[in-house]
Amino acid sequence: MNSLKSAVLLLVTLFCTNLSWANQVELDAVSSELEANRDDPILQMQYKMLLRKYGQDTNSSRRFRWGRNQSNLRLELSGGLGSAAASREFGRSMDLLTGQRAIEESLQLGSIGQNRDNQEQPQTVPVSDLKPVDIVSHPWEEMIGTREFTVPDISKRIPKDMLFVHMPKPVKFLELENILSDQNNVFGDVYRLGQSQGLKPKMMKRLGIPDADSLIHGVEEMAFVSVDLSFAPRTDYALIVKPKNALMEKGFDLIVAEDAIYKKVGDHLVIATTDQLLKQLESLDSSDSMASELDYHYALLEMEPNRDGLVYLSEAFIRKLTGPSYRINARRRNTVLNALESLQYAVFGYRRITGDWPTEITQMMDESYLAKDSVFELENYSIDQDGRVAHSVWGSIWQVTPVNQVSITAVTQSERENYERFSSGYQSFFREFFDPIAIAFTMSDQIYLHTLITPLIDNSDYRDLQQFISDQPKRLDTLFNPRRNGALLVAAGFSIDDLLLSTRRSRRVLQEAEGELDQAQRDALILQAEQEFARDILGEEPQPGERVLDFLGDEIFLGIGEKNSFTLSNIADIDVWFGVKLNNREKAEAFFRKIWQRFVRESSGFGAFGLSSTEPLSNEYNGQKYFMLPTGMINIFYIFYDDAFYVTISQLAMNRIIDGYGKGSEAGLGEAFERSFAHIGDTHNIAASVNLEQVSKFRMDQQMNVFGSTLSNQIRQHRLMLLEAMTLAKSLPNYDGTLENVAAYYRDLPVDFYGAEYVAQDGEVFLVGDGEGISLHETQGHQITRQLPNVLDQTYFDTTVRDEIAKFRGAGLGVSFIPEGLEVKLSIGNPNVAEPDERFSFDNTQSSDKTWNPVLFLVIGAVVLVVLLLFASGRKTQRAD
Repeated sequence: MNSLKSAVLLLVTLFCTNLSWANQVELDAVSSELEANRDDPILQMQYKMLLRKYGQDTNSSRRFRWGRNQSNLRLELSGGLGSAAASREFGRSMDLLTGQRAIEESLQLGSIGQNRDNQEQPQTVPVSDLKPVDIVSHPWEEMIGTREFTVPDISKRIPKDMLFVHMPKPVKFLELENILSDQNNVFGDVYRLGQSQGLKPKMMKRLGIPDADSLIHGVEEMAFVSVDLSFAPRTDYALIVKPKNALMEKGFDLIVAEDAIYKKVGDHLVIATTDQLLKQLESLDSSDSMASELDYHYALLEMEPNRDGLVYLSEAFIRKLTGPSYRINARRRNTVLNALESLQYAVFGYRRITGDWPTEITQMMDESYLAKDSVFELENYSIDQDGRVAHSVWGSIWQVTPVNQVSITAVTQSERENYERFSSGYQSFFREFFDPIAIAFTMSDQIYLHTLITPLIDNSDYRDLQQFISDQPKRLDTLFNPRRNGALLVAAGFSIDDLLLSTRRSRRVLQEAEGELDQAQRDALILQAEQEFARDILGEEPQPGERVLDFLGDEIFLGIGEKNSFTLSNIADIDVWFGVKLNNREKAEAFFRKIWQRFVRESSGFGAFGLSSTEPLSNEYNGQKYFMLPTGMINIFYIFYDDAFYVTISQLAMNRIIDGYGKGSEAGLGEAFERSFAHIGDTHNIAASVNLEQVSKFRMDQQMNVFGSTLSNQIRQHRLMLLEAMTLAKSLPNYDGTLENVAAYYRDLPVDFYGAEYVAQDGEVFLVGDGEGISLHETQGHQITRQLPNVLDQTYFDTTVRDEIAKFRGAGLGVSFIPEGLEVKLSIGNPNVAEPDERFSFDNTQSSDKTWNPVLFLVIGAVVLVVLLLFASGRKTQRAD
């Protein structure tokens, strides 16, 4: 009997030992996979689930929620618009100067966030008890005055609280769209136009319009209306079109799909995503339409009169998006979408572990892969036969329910408190008026975008920008001097008095006085700040009452030459210079002579050579004298030309400045420059010009910054996305060594990389180009960048991109701070139209003569980054449904 017990015990021990060994083998296997790709969310989730299954609980395995900022499923939710860290730095800078940042500040959609989903609270607070954001409207009637205008008839079909895109000339819109499609590498980040191209096929498919171009050619007027701006993940929208004639109206049935939702309403055909929206548009009362709104009437008067289209975000629309019903419901949806992402990765992990899809979430809990309490409101989630997780209210990652389709009558106490915090903060920003937003576009020999945002919020990047430039828009003469040539020219109005008032001590005095200082007191404050600055810089006491910096003029400017690589690998190759207009050249020269003398006094010399001269070091190029300050690390070159002072850290740039003065007067401003400014005008606070024909070279290397992210960062991001897809592909049916079987789960994978192509075969993904290939599986992220020159065409940036960019000829940008808010005008040469549009003319007969400060470097730097968008090559191509 004892022998039998011993034998049984031995067998149990051996079984448990083998089971433990088998468990460890499984953990070791996925751990080994993670070593090769630590950022793979499927592998990470699988590892957590196995740790829990085998009782090796750690903090990591207990943290069920997925927390990556970027994953393939997150891309699926965003419609494929956020990959490759593509637009962080460039995008932020571009947003500032095109007005996109002001739009985001007005809408505050990024602050919606998500709820804590582990604290159940009853919904006992009626949503009607929450007070919406309460900001007064502009005095529209006073602003409109007695001016006459025509309200488009189609606006009577548009609800006043919806996004309205009016296209009175649909063919012109098609021209713009075709350029965007062909040249997304240039326009990608301007007002998110590149993103709209990625969404368009999906949006048209949902409307039941397989051939949108045929539809556009058959109508004489068109409008797009949307319930909100959540195109990714999802919203409801409609097209309203006016057929050219009865024949085109009859042929409409042949253009749309059988399941399209549409109806003739008056003279228009309405195509909508839902019957509910169609009925709302059909039964719209005229008093609730856009046609009745005074803010819309003001936009009709103020926007470019020669416009071919108008995007309008009305006051009622923005009030809706900042109201309690939308904000709280959108926050609830965000909460569920994050949970869906985590659960979906858990299902993918389960598939890899077991070879099957779980039938329900509780199955993974019963088998110890997930904790019992890890999913809030578990009863609302289900799994279909293809492994897709869905929520009973908000749908799945691939089919998200629009916010407007979910009713909301009551909220929790925490939701109420969260909204009240948002409302209080929002109202502290917009202290005076609520702000509608309008963007007009015109297609002529230029692609011209005109933006008006009224007003700007008080706590804004634009308010910070306004501290360093003059208050009033003006003609920036430095931009219209043909001798100041370059591939890029930027100018900004400048006030040394405003800058001195922004010093810490001056701000403190102004705050204590609560703005009650009279002009004499302000002048005294400016003088005091100026003399303190002189003591610090010159090391000497200025004369009582002496204005030390009054030689500085009222404009600063920047230029960039034609062969920049935009890296800091070699300072000698940086063809960039700064400048400031001068009121008094002789006084400016004396000021810099004093700086040199102090530098000489306090310098210990350079090696065996000491500095004893009382004059700055000088040199000569092409018969022109310039000066140099050797700082010990880099040399600072500067020169005085006519009414301006120039400074640079590169001999190349100094030579270019001198060459420009030699030939600029003969070359003139150039047709590309003149056509851009014929559209945007010459009166702005900040203006920029780009001569795309002068961009002669791009240097291709891994650290080249394209759209705010280096090539190496982009390729590493693509690698993560593609390897994650292959991880899933190997666990799915019909796996053939490629990524074909994941197309229904990952619809926005990168397909190419600057002329090279991603190819999946035999379970590996390769970047193939120029006759060679790199295996993304065998090469680590930090190693892959070293091999890029072997794959990418070395002439791609130098030749291909340069030729594509040159087609646009030139561009102009004007930013103006007006009493009503912010006005931005952007004009880019139309590569398909050469004949100048006679409606827009250029006049350079005006002329007037009226600062290089470290603080202003940030301002100019922001402008530079924006306009460099036009120099950058294309991003990855998105695969559309």
